[in-house]
Amino acid sequence: MSRNFHAVTAEFNALYNGDVAFTGGKEELALSFRDNFWEILPVERIQLKEELTLPGQQTNPNFERAEEKAAKAIQKHSIY
Repeated sequence: MSRNFHAVTAEFNALYNGDVAFTGGKEELALSFRDNFWEILPVERIQLKEELTLPGQQTNPNFERAEEKAAKAIQKHSIY
């Protein structure tokens, strides 16, 4: 099978579904985040917040699905 075949099948199967899930996750984040304009701004412009999630913890399921689809496309359609 040629490289072009692998590119087309990856694009229209796993990568497309991953992109749809990623877009859904971004929209969900945008809808759930709400700015508080009454909150006092910090002096430091950059605040570093480390929000660590353990492997067993549930995050946004759309982002997890997008990551699974990308990994699947890489594993299945890798030429090397």
